[in-house]
Amino acid sequence: MCRFFALVPAVLVALASPFAAAQTIEQTFEGIESQHPSVQSARLNINLAEEAMISAHAARALQISAGVSTQLQSMNTDRPFGGLPGETFLGSAQIEAVLPLYRSGAISAGLDQAQLSIEAAELTLAATLQDLYLQGVNAHLTLYVAQENLEISKQNRDRLQKQFEATNTRFDAGVVTRTDVAFAEARYRGAEAEYAGAEAQLSSAKAVYEQVTGIVPERVALADLDETSVSFEDGLATVRLSNPRLDLQSVQERIATTNIEISRSALGPSVDAFGSASIQDGSWDNQFRDETAVLGARVNVPLYTGGRTNSSIRQAIMRREQVRLATENLRNQLTADYASAWASHLAALSAKTAAEQEVAAAEFALNGAEIELRAGLRTTLEVLDQEQAYLNAQLRLLETEKNVYLTQSQILALMGRLGPAL
Repeated sequence: MCRFFALVPAVLVALASPFAAAQTIEQTFEGIESQHPSVQSARLNINLAEEAMISAHAARALQISAGVSTQLQSMNTDRPFGGLPGETFLGSAQIEAVLPLYRSGAISAGLDQAQLSIEAAELTLAATLQDLYLQGVNAHLTLYVAQENLEISKQNRDRLQKQFEATNTRFDAGVVTRTDVAFAEARYRGAEAEYAGAEAQLSSAKAVYEQVTGIVPERVALADLDETSVSFEDGLATVRLSNPRLDLQSVQERIATTNIEISRSALGPSVDAFGSASIQDGSWDNQFRDETAVLGARVNVPLYTGGRTNSSIRQAIMRREQVRLATENLRNQLTADYASAWASHLAALSAKTAAEQEVAAAEFALNGAEIELRAGLRTTLEVLDQEQAYLNAQLRLLETEKNVYLTQSQILALMGRLGPAL
């Protein structure tokens, strides 16, 4: 069985940076957790779900209500027992208590649904964090590449400036031609333009990083890769077990099931125990005081709803099937995403190895060409071409290093394990 690299959170532990202000990947994650509005919104959803649980518990608790009223009544009648004629000022007060005893499973299903809603809110936060962590890694790496690109561009500009000055000196000595000087100047001016472009790229990368993390960075540090062997199959199994979006879909299926139970409960009876007490006072033309107390139980059974309840049940069943199909679709999509990320990571590792070898060879060739130029064995143009080849190799190496980190982070996110090291 093919073995490869286990991707664990420790791969993103930042190395010590030679710059005191360098932002580590851990600090990038912390900024996302504390600053990003989507994280704060997801945490509020958890609080809302917890409040919904309190409401669900209240559905089976004793409900007490009280009320008072006052009115002026004027009556004139010719019936012998028609009431109390004249002007009467009526004041009344009443209190009622109702205790739900049975709801055909609606209360228990509502409690289950409230608990599942809390789980769903927590998984939504976890899925949101995984997505934002991946955005943070991308922003972090983009900024790292931009700052290193600026440094490489600066070194290349300075090197070509010296080459240009040396070519001018050799021209004054009659060793090279005006064409050699023009070649050297063209490359130097091109390096100046590339440096200006690298500065703009760095400014853009900083803006994106600040948008994602809420942090204004000076520099960022690259993290170390610490990988151990694990098979492709084991990683895929972890995706199917630990991906928060897939777990969220499973919880949504269970919530859809409780919706069916709640809809079916509307067909069954409901039983309440109740008690009430009231006082009514009459004044002016009629003076009286009535006191009433009632204690009892009532049963309510729906007999006909015009098909509304059965339709609601059928809708709940169809919605659960929709959620189940969405879960299957997500599982298939995650499998494809994982396979793609795995293949991209393999390719990135191979490209990084090749780029490292290219940089080493280009540097050796450049050093040799400069020595041979001084010995008259190389032309200025050949050295300038080798300068450009060395620069391009360094930039390709930066991109391959970024791709290795990014593809590994994608795999971690799919596994639900991207984030601060525990």
